[in-house]
Amino acid sequence: MSTTGAKACFAAYGDRVWVKDTKANGQSAAGTITSVLPAHWGRECFNHRGKDGGWVMCDFDVPENQKGLLWAVNNPFIGSQAYTEIWTTDPA
Repeated sequence: MSTTGAKACFAAYGDRVWVKDTKANGQSAAGTITSVLPAHWGRECFNHRGKDGGWVMCDFDVPENQKGLLWAVNNPFIGSQAYTEIWTTDPA
């Protein structure tokens, strides 16, 4: 998933999120995963390294077998953002 200034990826096995800052603007980037109602969970992964800092990986533990959303966000909470649907799966 990408938006101006940020890219985010999700791997269901291991509940991992990767986030990359793609714009040299002095702002950080974030990759977040959130549940779709009625479930209530969310995790945030921040990349404060800047455009040349590469990917940051965060390893989460989220409920299995649920629909969620993966967000890519530039300048977290106020900047450019986009999302796509994900599915958390049981590794068994």
